[in-house]
Parts: sequence; C-alpha cells; structure tokens
Amino acid sequence: MDNNRMWRRLILSKLPDEESERVLRKEHKEGRPFSMDEILEILENSIAMKETIALTTDALQDRLNFNHVEPLRYQETHTRQSRGNSGASAVQSSRPRAHCIYGSPSHGAWHCPTFTTPEARRNEVVKRKLCWKCFNSNHGSSDCKLMKACPKCAKDHHSSLCTADRATGSVSHSQRGFAQPRPTFQSQPARNPRTSQNAEVVYCDSNTPAEAPEEQYVLMAATALAFSMESMDYEPVTVFFDTGAQKSFINTERSASLQLPTTRNTSFTVSGFGGRIENFASSEVSLTLKNPTSRKVIKGVAIHTKSPLTSAMSTAKLSLADKKFIRKQKIKVAQPTLEDRLITPDILVGQDLIDSFLLRDQPCVTLPSGLVLTPTVFGFAISERSTVRGPKTPRMH
Repeated sequence: MDNNRMWRRLILSKLPDEESERVLRKEHKEGRPFSMDEILEILENSIAMKETIALTTDALQDRLNFNHVEPLRYQETHTRQSRGNSGASAVQSSRPRAHCIYGSPSHGAWHCPTFTTPEARRNEVVKRKLCWKCFNSNHGSSDCKLMKACPKCAKDHHSSLCTADRATGSVSHSQRGFAQPRPTFQSQPARNPRTSQNAEVVYCDSNTPAEAPEEQYVLMAATALAFSMESMDYEPVTVFFDTGAQKSFINTERSASLQLPTTRNTSFTVSGFGGRIENFASSEVSLTLKNPTSRKVIKGVAIHTKSPLTSAMSTAKLSLADKKFIRKQKIKVAQPTLEDRLITPDILVGQDLIDSFLLRDQPCVTLPSGLVLTPTVFGFAISERSTVRGPKTPRMH
C-alpha cells in the first residue's frame, strides 16, 4: 500500500461517519479515489458551510425573538436572554447581520473576494476589534459561546482565519527544524522558553469582563532605515530578529521596491514541522541600513530574498509603568511609538547575521512589567513575556 492510500484510509477512519460518507459518495460519483488534497478541500468546504449555517441560524433566531430587523450591512444591539440559563439577566449582544461577516450578504467568509487570505481576514478582524470566532464586537474569542474552536488547529478562531496549513510560508516555521534556543543574557535571570513559535503575539484573555489581565509573548523587532536605489534616499523597514532561523532574508517585493543590487542567484531547501520540505529560488542582494536616531550606517549587508517572508505580528503592549520608565531613563527604543500596533516584517535576521545587529557587550534592561529591552544597533528592541491589565481587545491568535 503506497503512502497516499495509507494516509487516505487513516484520515477517513478518524472522521465522523457523516464526513466519511460524504467523501465516499463523491468518490463513487466520480468513479475514482480522491487525492489527499481533494479530501481536504471537501472537508474545508463542509466546515465552512457548517459555520455559515450556525451564524445564519443564530441571527434568524434573534430576529424571531425580538421581531426587529435591520439592513444586512448594519449591526444591531439588542437585549436577549443568555442561552446557557433562561433565567439569567439579559445581556447585550452586537452581531453582523450578513451572510459574510465582512459586510457582503452574497457570500461567506471563505469566499470573500475582498479578503482572500487568512492574513487579510485577520487584519480586518483586528481593525474592527471583533471576536475571532463569531465576529461579534461585544466579547473576546475566549468568552465566545456561539462558535467552537477552529476544527483545524483547535485554537480560538474561525477556520477562515486559520494559518495552520500555511506554516511553510513562514520562514520562522520553515526553519524550526534547525532551531536553536534563544540566548539568555548574563545581566538577568533565565526566563521560561517562549510559548509562541512564530511571528505573532499571543494574548490570552481571562474571564474578567472589565479590567482583564492579558498575557503577551513579544518577539523582538525593530524599525530601521534602508537605502533605496530607486529614490536614492533612506526608507523605513521593519526588522524581525529570529534566533530560531539559520539564515537571514528580506521580502522579495520589498527588495524589488528598493531596487537592491543582486550579487548572485541561488536556491534553498528547508525542512519544517512534520518533515515538510520547501524549495524556493532566491537572490543574494546587498543592503545598506541606518539607525533612525543615531544615524549609524551599516553597509554591504548580504541577505537573500524570499516571499512570503512571515506573517503580521503585534508590537508590545506596554504598561503605564513601562512607558514612564522608558521616558524617565530616556531609553531609545527601536520602534517609532510606544503604543502597540500591527506590523509586517520586511527583513528577518537569523543566526548568520544576528551578532552584527545585537550589541552583546551591553546589558539588557528589564521593564517593570517583565518585558526585556535588548540593545541593538537600531536601539533597544522589546521582547519576552508579560502580563498587563486593560480593556479586553481581540489580538493576534
């Protein structure tokens, strides 16, 4: 029995009877056994249909209960009884009145022509501050009672936001087969290993409705200036320091927009989780970087191109004590603002170049929240783990 047939039988045996029957019926109709990709496509379509039905049924139930209909593109806020306890006090619920939670009544989230990728849909959810599971605005995903966890990865988000099957598109993921532990500096005690394995910040919401503690895992990033051969001037770029990656890369599209000179062409083969192999062509380019504040210039940085590079990530959410400490000590952080925001790295610095950018001879600084400031040639980069208190807002999951 070849591997494909073995995996096919194994997966079908693990599925619910109705899903296995759905696949077998389609195979019988086509008169041939389906490939693994075709089986996964059938399952994804089935999952998307069930989620759409759940959202539509819930919206219809609210309309029947309150006899109050709003136009499809608008949201309504009304009072309803909690489904868990018919005698409980009324709670406020605000939800989209559309088949597509992004605004259009003609299609579902999976088939939205405006937001075609999980990353684009994630950015829209963050922008609108919606629940990552049912896309309502009055609660976080950890408190959502309308939808279950993602059937693909079991995390608290809608399956249309899932990036689990796109792991090979992230350099951080693709090179974890060669990952080395992140170094700890002698100026402070060793910390627990990072829970986050990719370029994103994870917020874990508690059940406290008002002042909810959030646990964040912050990956080290910085803002720098890169010299553009197109404009003959410096342009801002975002640098992500990944000690778990062996090689350093720059986003292919960003390299092209800067018109960086190519020194040679090459190719890479990398192994990721589950033994996945990724092959891609790459060009080695020469890059000039500069510190936005000190104006220190680093010339002739040899780096390779890759696209896609990595997913979007959030900068640290600093506490008031953190901000006060940074301002009082006049610390130059390696980002334009102390407020948290969504960023997409242009450059990923791996083990081959990281010692050229981290100032190992200078001590790290620990903020009141527990976050760590690491000295780099671009200023102090913020990283590590902390718990902050504040209003609950959905973030990257």
